[in-house]
Amino acid sequence: ILINSIRNFQLTELLKTQVLMKIDTICDKNFSVIRITIPPQTSVSFIGEKVFVRENSSRVEVEGPKLLAVSEYFVKSLKKTAQA
Repeated sequence: ILINSIRNFQLTELLKTQVLMKIDTICDKNFSVIRITIPPQTSVSFIGEKVFVRENSSRVEVEGPKLLAVSEYFVKSLKKTAQA
């Protein structure tokens, strides 16, 4: 059910593929925990037509100038990585 929900969710295709490849189950005593690892991203990922960022413990939709700033963050990060 969870995997099908992720497959049908409107994530950017690269992120969706990465998420589906990083799902595993951790068993601890009488509990099973599903762990989904989100790898570091190199570009902005969309959920449908929207972009969200994490601000402290909140998820905030970004648009306009703030979206441009988020996009620029990835460009700068890629440049630093390429220079290293």
